[in-house]
Amino acid sequence: MWPRIGDKKSAKSVSRWGFYAALICFSITLLGVILANFNPALGYNLPYTALVDASIFGGVAVGTWRLSRTWAVVGLVLYLIEIPWAISHMGFNPMRIATTLLLVYAFANGVRGAFYYHRLVAVDVQNDAQQSD
Repeated sequence: MWPRIGDKKSAKSVSRWGFYAALICFSITLLGVILANFNPALGYNLPYTALVDASIFGGVAVGTWRLSRTWAVVGLVLYLIEIPWAISHMGFNPMRIATTLLLVYAFANGVRGAFYYHRLVAVDVQNDAQQSD
């Protein structure tokens, strides 16, 4: 079920899942704000303040791309906080279950990849230090 991580390259590849999830959240939020404010007839009701949310997900995307463990965790936690908010403000929609599960999976892989990458870098540094002694 989880992608295998065995080296730095695979850890980096798995962490990209979090980047793509954050990019999707950024894009959908930004598009929702644009549609809500320029064409209210479409039924979107996102205020301009949702641009803050989009900006945070943009930061999560950049941070996760750079393999930041902090930003990867922020992305996962922020998305998990937004799930109940979305249900309470937009109602429960069974069609969103698959998308939500896929994004949680992607954010979790972003966290896994970033942490494993840094763990493997630390092991490499430790091995290099032992070899130089």
